[in-house]
Amino acid sequence: MLEPFFSVVIPAYNRAHILPRTISSVQNQSFTNWELIIIDDGSTDQTAKLMQSFSNEKIHYYYQNNSERSAARNHGVCRSKGKYVCFLDSDDEFLPFHLQKLFDLISKENEPVGLFYTDCYVVYEDGTSKLEQQERNADEPWHLFFLRNSIIPARVCVHRKIFDSVKFREDIVIVEDTVLWTSIAISFPVYYLKQATINYHWHDDNSVNIAKNCFLPRLKGLQKMFQDKEVSQHIPLPMKRNLLSGCYYGIARHYELMRNFKKMTFHALLSILYYPKSPQSRAKLYMIYNYFKKDKP
Repeated sequence: MLEPFFSVVIPAYNRAHILPRTISSVQNQSFTNWELIIIDDGSTDQTAKLMQSFSNEKIHYYYQNNSERSAARNHGVCRSKGKYVCFLDSDDEFLPFHLQKLFDLISKENEPVGLFYTDCYVVYEDGTSKLEQQERNADEPWHLFFLRNSIIPARVCVHRKIFDSVKFREDIVIVEDTVLWTSIAISFPVYYLKQATINYHWHDDNSVNIAKNCFLPRLKGLQKMFQDKEVSQHIPLPMKRNLLSGCYYGIARHYELMRNFKKMTFHALLSILYYPKSPQSRAKLYMIYNYFKKDKP
């Protein structure tokens, strides 16, 4: 059997109800030299039963004890045979031409050992969608671009050899993808396809959700990355402080939503102290002002 050019890795946890749509988006690719690796991260629903109807010579299913997404993706990479590895979360979709467009760009660049990424559509539960496209200044290093912008895994394709030196950090729950793209971009070239080839489905179960206090694990993840001297030395201190400030502000917004105004105030003040120059500082002060004002006659 011909070795696959692309290996597509899907980590799945209790997503049997939407996995068929995601798997079909790979099966419907116009470029056909791929393998699909699904890592079941300890699901307790019908995922294992569902996969009995999908597994074949191109679709491979593996079960692991629940270890979170980073471990599942790393497991998938270890099982992969393709020259390039693509990632796809269990609730998102490749558009039919995704792999073909990547193949065309990779071939044009002579199959480099690097990272490729595309644009995507954000699809909301009401059926509406918007194009997600981040602009990069030509003089901005790629690793700083990835720190400033959230690029979901489905948009990214990485040469298999890169994973010999760097992998998803399994001690980071949220922002693990940002940490990996940043680390890769420090040492390897990056290529951008300015075309939307992905549907990213936004819903209440998304891990990036202010009601779930998503900025707390993001804060912890960034702090761990900044403790890594090999990566941290490439990131300016003002940018580190700005990113951490943004996390504290996100945590403050969570506590505002939860009506816990003392914790809201504490984290808003921390955010201001970490990066007073932030354009959001006025909004943070107004948030605190409103809290104290509400108790006045």
